[in-house]
Amino acid sequence: MKNLTTLLYILCYLPFLVSGQLKSLRIGDHFSYTQPLQVINSPVRSIDVTSLGKELLILDFFTSSCGSCIEAMPKNNKLQTIFNSKIQILPVGIESRERITKLVSHNSYMKNLQFPLVVEDTALTKIFPHQGVPHVVWIYKGKVAAITTGDMVTAENIEQILTGQSVSEWPMKDDFYYEEQTVSHRVDSGFYSKLLPYINGAALNYAVDTIGDHVRVKMTNVTTVPAFLYLFGQLEQLPLMKKERIILQNVDVNDFENLDSIPESLWMQKHAFGYETTWSLKLEHKKRMEAIINDLSNRLNLSVELKYEKSSIWVVRALQANLPLVSNIKKKTSLRNWITMLEIFNTAFPPIELENVSDIEINTETVTDFDSLKLVLNKNGFDLQRVDKPILSLVVRSK
Repeated sequence: MKNLTTLLYILCYLPFLVSGQLKSLRIGDHFSYTQPLQVINSPVRSIDVTSLGKELLILDFFTSSCGSCIEAMPKNNKLQTIFNSKIQILPVGIESRERITKLVSHNSYMKNLQFPLVVEDTALTKIFPHQGVPHVVWIYKGKVAAITTGDMVTAENIEQILTGQSVSEWPMKDDFYYEEQTVSHRVDSGFYSKLLPYINGAALNYAVDTIGDHVRVKMTNVTTVPAFLYLFGQLEQLPLMKKERIILQNVDVNDFENLDSIPESLWMQKHAFGYETTWSLKLEHKKRMEAIINDLSNRLNLSVELKYEKSSIWVVRALQANLPLVSNIKKKTSLRNWITMLEIFNTAFPPIELENVSDIEINTETVTDFDSLKLVLNKNGFDLQRVDKPILSLVVRSK
């Protein structure tokens, strides 16, 4: 009887014991997890991924709050249909069955999916630990071939793996990449700077720290325009630097923008770089940042400056009529914050400036273009006009 009780105890807790002993896997490791995974959008409530019988298994870790994850579902659904006999795309979520089921039922991006979705996952997340999503694991013939971001899931890349081509040069996603945080070099003057290559696996990062009597600025896997915006942002508060505020002169635009519509990860791998510089703490902050901007410009053989350049923008101005009383507003929103959010989420909108306007709370509605925005502003006692005027811009030119 005692032996039977012990056996039952082991059987009951075996899944938890197995889960607790899961080993994280890296590229090149063999994947052999056989425990059932809870799924939805499937005729069964659980599956064993090793029994799916596909050459290529693509684990796509996601959350219901990850906009890019959800927006990629139709694209991945199409790829599943195209390569159906050879691949299995498997979205993996840690959230409850009820929550993800509701998401699939109510979100237009999740309609007519041709693959199951893992829910309430506790195992795969331990086997392939990560800190951000989308996080994609490519398992080809039982072996981890690559770990990438979601933009790498394309027909071309699927074909590359299925045809046995090497993917060792793919940009890798490693949320736990660690780089030794020490000063690479130091000279008596307290100055050191160096351009560094793209680091596969490292995340884009900006860091400023104090080491001894020096200040170090270190950038990892950055591109030119964001790097200089970061540096100038240390000198003054910048407006939202939309594309109209970025002026490229006498340079190859392909070095600054992804014009070929290739996965952003591949473009970054080709054009991103690192930069490290150390300066004496005795140098005043403003002078130090100006010197760093000048040094990086010289190393990239560029001339980079902030200046006012004429551009077509929208300007918000107050009307002569009285403004509505705040107490009558049902949905209170800061005018300045609302305009900023419109600029961020409507990429087709040009820069929008508030001219001699106090930041008050207004009643907002959905807007899609100039006319609809003008109508909402008119209701709140403001006007919107198209204006050509100089605006603060980042000007980048070749030396």
